[in-house]
Amino acid sequence: MRAAFPDKIRDINKLYIDESKTNNLPIFRLARRMTLILISDSLRGILESAKLQGVELKPAEGHST
Repeated sequence: MRAAFPDKIRDINKLYIDESKTNNLPIFRLARRMTLILISDSLRGILESAKLQGVELKPAEGHST
């Protein structure tokens, strides 16, 4: 059924971030995958220290969407 939505991303097998293009932002989304939120290691540390409820942080390495 991939032909029904040829311009849509279904899976990401590997994702490489060019850090020079992030403008040092600690959090961002991909233009074509808005449900995926990426954060920096420093922001991850801040969020973990805050012990927020309802927030699930998954490591990018080994994670599949």
